[in-house]
Amino acid sequence: MKSIGIDIVKTSRIANLFDKWGDRFLEKIGIGAEHIKSKRYTYEHLAGIFAAKEATFKALSAVGIKTSLKDIKVVKENGKPMVKLPFRIKNKLSVIGANRVHISISHEREFAVAVAIIS
Repeated sequence: MKSIGIDIVKTSRIANLFDKWGDRFLEKIGIGAEHIKSKRYTYEHLAGIFAAKEATFKALSAVGIKTSLKDIKVVKENGKPMVKLPFRIKNKLSVIGANRVHISISHEREFAVAVAIIS
């Protein structure tokens, strides 16, 4: 393990930001249409994605890799949340001997939490 990041976010905070700014909020933090077009879309879902992006951002920052929330994509593969990073960030990870970001997301009505581990 090279680094770890964790984030917790109040679901109502994300709901308020989305209700106020709509698509502009999603664009600013880099949450794509695949998350908002889903029939399963909820504020809890968005809060979980936001927490995963923040946790990944913190883990990357801890090893000296600067990026933005827009660069961090959270997707599902085989039902599991995964982080997709641009090639330039992947290269920086390989320099420190890391090749993967593992994430775990959990949410309930009031809060969403996520952990990111760089290995």
